[in-house]
Amino acid sequence: MPAATVGKAFELLIPVVLTVLSRRAANRRSAGASPGTPGASGAGVGDVLGDLLGGGRRKP
Repeated sequence: MPAATVGKAFELLIPVVLTVLSRRAANRRSAGASPGTPGASGAGVGDVLGDLLGGGRRKP
């Protein structure tokens, strides 16, 4: 794959990933938490990456 094609793919993919992540975050926040307070889910960067890569959440 040429570098320009890879660059264009990332250029198109980033807004999609950000939209998906923001919708997931909004869904988690709307699950009973009041606005401005952190959610009780404790989702960290590793949890979000696990969701994206299909690994799911870590077990405590």
